[in-house]
Amino acid sequence: MKKLLYPESKEQNAPSSPHPPVPKRFKSALDEIFEVMCEIIKEGVTAGEFRKVDTRQASVILGAMIRGFHFRSPVRDGELSVQESTDLLHNFFLYGIKKDRNA
Repeated sequence: MKKLLYPESKEQNAPSSPHPPVPKRFKSALDEIFEVMCEIIKEGVTAGEFRKVDTRQASVILGAMIRGFHFRSPVRDGELSVQESTDLLHNFFLYGIKKDRNA
């Protein structure tokens, strides 16, 4: 899974590469957040709140949603308030993994 998040490629460090290497402190913080997200989702599955999903894949998707939402944020454009934006993201993700979607 880490290869998915941080592909190790010689091209990544090449001068023509569009992305510089991720600083170790930042990567470490991202790894820590990722593990916390995995644990939260795992607890939801164990408690029967979420349907059975691959917790690592669900965490990757949630992280991608959050990052994507941050960079192309309706909040920044004034379309939504921070609360509306949070609710929208929350509902899309949680109803996607919620065990009983009618509850």
